[in-house]
Amino acid sequence: MLKKLLFILVGAAFLCLIASGAYLYLFYDEVSKEAAERIDRGIIDSIIFSESPVYYDDGQNIVGVFFDKTHRKYIHYAEIPPLFIKALIATEDRDFLNHPGFNAKAIFRAAIANFRARKVTQGGSTITQQTAKNIFKREKKSYTAKLKELMQAILLERRYTKEEILEMYINQFFVTGFGRGL
Repeated sequence: MLKKLLFILVGAAFLCLIASGAYLYLFYDEVSKEAAERIDRGIIDSIIFSESPVYYDDGQNIVGVFFDKTHRKYIHYAEIPPLFIKALIATEDRDFLNHPGFNAKAIFRAAIANFRARKVTQGGSTITQQTAKNIFKREKKSYTAKLKELMQAILLERRYTKEEILEMYINQFFVTGFGRGL
């Protein structure tokens, strides 16, 4: 009887694993098709240079707009001070140069911390995932949206070098100080 129960449990787990794999494959295929329209560098640059509305927490009413009257100067990777790059990687994503767009250890660590706190207190996103979130405009906070963001990060990593991803990431935010001894 125990062997039969064990056999049924192992079989059910195997079927769940296959079903999960099929779902992820189909989901990845859908994300890939959707991302193909926005992953071109010209489209990414237009997104980076666009204005960003800032909403009240109701998500409807606009507080203001980032970069409304500020004209940004695009900074190419070669112009970014190496010390700034090292500091950014050290604070935001110390494994950036070694992961494929996501960091399983960071995701697992954040999941445990959030579970213990019984609320979201930490994130496990990489620089590439944050870049994907901004480029592909994550529509809402959900596990499905985070999974989609993870897959988009993998697509970015396949298409662009680490340097290009850092360049995109840095140019998404208003940073001053380059050329002033930083």
